[in-house]
Amino acid sequence: MFILYIILFILLLIFHIYFLIKSVKTRDNKNWLILFSLNVSSITSVILIVCYSLFNKYLDWNILSYLGLCLVELCYILIFIISLILKIIEVKRNKKQNITKEKLHTNLIKKSIMLPLVFVLFFTFLTCGIDYSKYVLQQRGEINTYNNVKSKEISKMANFLNNKYNLNIQEKDCIYYREQDYTRHSDILGNGTTYNIPYITVFETNNEKITVVDRKGFISDNKQLKDLNQFITDYYQEKTGINFEYVEFSKSYVGSWSGNDNIINTVLQTKFNKLITDKNIEELINYILQESDLSITFYIKDTNESNRDVIKESVTKNLNYLKEYPNVEVVNVYGYNGDLDIKHIEIDFPEEHIDYGNSSDDYNDGYKFGCYYVDSNSNNFAFLLAMDLDRGYTTIGEEINGWKYRILN
Repeated sequence: MFILYIILFILLLIFHIYFLIKSVKTRDNKNWLILFSLNVSSITSVILIVCYSLFNKYLDWNILSYLGLCLVELCYILIFIISLILKIIEVKRNKKQNITKEKLHTNLIKKSIMLPLVFVLFFTFLTCGIDYSKYVLQQRGEINTYNNVKSKEISKMANFLNNKYNLNIQEKDCIYYREQDYTRHSDILGNGTTYNIPYITVFETNNEKITVVDRKGFISDNKQLKDLNQFITDYYQEKTGINFEYVEFSKSYVGSWSGNDNIINTVLQTKFNKLITDKNIEELINYILQESDLSITFYIKDTNESNRDVIKESVTKNLNYLKEYPNVEVVNVYGYNGDLDIKHIEIDFPEEHIDYGNSSDDYNDGYKFGCYYVDSNSNNFAFLLAMDLDRGYTTIGEEINGWKYRILN
């Protein structure tokens, strides 16, 4: 729509030049009045359009657009100054030659001033009106499209949960929705970020919040997140014979618990969205064990010191198979006393609106299922067994069958 403003400014510029030439040639006061009125009206027009652009929430002009307006304004001001100088020269010449011009009638003066003013302002308001109407209609269409997609996505995700867990979730149970965004968001200099946000919904049913994600057609949820550890510890007990209390998968470089650093959430959203049972938990764990920069931490109850030798022998014997995974960089087994301090972080989503824009600070944080983790600041840890993998992370302590053992408390 910026083309409309260009056409308006070009037409006004043509009128300026035409009346400037006509005024100089004819030396008619009427033409001078029309020219000056056109000058003032055009300068006012640019000021009005700048004000309109600043207050129009639909308009998205960049710095080049405003530089163009400044250039147009300078052209009009320059013509006004030239006109003024030429008029002053003419007046002085007439005075020197004792030439007296006939005075214009009041009605003619009014017409010469008002007609250009009305003409310019009318087309200025008309152009802004057309421009504003275009953006209003466009925004209305975008809202309708947004709401239609939203309704379909929420319905699709609700059906996914209902089929997976035999629930009766409806569209009205959705308390949060966010549209997908994988586009590039850049400023005028080209600096920006490619967003990585899927469709996200949160349903509330029976006092439980369930986050569901549609990542390019792959739908997943976090309903079983709080029960996942039980499946994992049962699996490792069956595989190793060791009764671990908690198993934690994370990035070896101590990544964030959110975003794609969260290994569990990444796997759930990209590879495994089935109902988790004791029959398929191994499939999920195999996906997890394929993740890069993997750190695995096992937690085991330290009932008494006399039992530690049994634990050390069992751990160093039955977990050694993890060395076969080259992407596993850290394996730790913590013995603890008392109770584990397990934290739960639930996501606070940004306020829903159609265009999140560049101001959003969670552009790459679509793996938002929250997480459960053991607080590493706990003082209940009694000992540590660390697998000596020699994969960029130092282990210290007493050597035991390719492991390092040290007392912590």
